Amino acid sequence: MQFPHHPWFQPHRNAGNALDLGMNPQQACDAARFRVVMTTDEVQLDPSFPSQVGADLVARGHRIGDPYAFKGAAQIVRIHRGEAGIGPCLESGVDYRLDGVALGW
Repeated sequence: MQFPHHPWFQPHRNAGNALDLGMNPQQACDAARFRVVMTTDEVQLDPSFPSQVGADLVARGHRIGDPYAFKGAAQIVRIHRGEAGIGPCLESGVDYRLDGVALGW
């Protein structure tokens, strides 16, 4: 199974940032992303990564692919149910890379 090619890979990454790293939905959508392309043996780095990251990967023998080859964007809506002093309310984030909107009501 080549996870980076599945349509749910990016949303999973965004949700993982929010859940595992404690980011809010907007931070999770804005975070730099990367993808390993198994068919071409390349690492595609989001243009927002510092150039030194790509240089370090090349120095370790990795091939760097097209940084604009990513498809899709994320929109996240988090439901706060009134626990831990937050809410009840909705909190959202939208990926700046493509057109989109996060809606909730």
